[in-house]
Amino acid sequence: MCTSLFANWFNGGKTLVDGKSTGNLQDKWRIGGVFSLPIAKAQSLKFQLNAGAIKEDGLNYDIYSVTYQYVFF
Repeated sequence: MCTSLFANWFNGGKTLVDGKSTGNLQDKWRIGGVFSLPIAKAQSLKFQLNAGAIKEDGLNYDIYSVTYQYVFF
């Protein structure tokens, strides 16, 4: 069994329109976690959740995934 948590923050960037700065720096964050569960020899299930936001645009997102993993070697 394996568990991990993570967090990221992104800030900066520069947008130019016709060579002039628009002054809209990016400010984004993302958090998430992964839980992996062995179910048999060389097989596991992985559950993942990510949540993020782009503050200035109000674009929020959530991502959920379930993955089946089989190792051949």
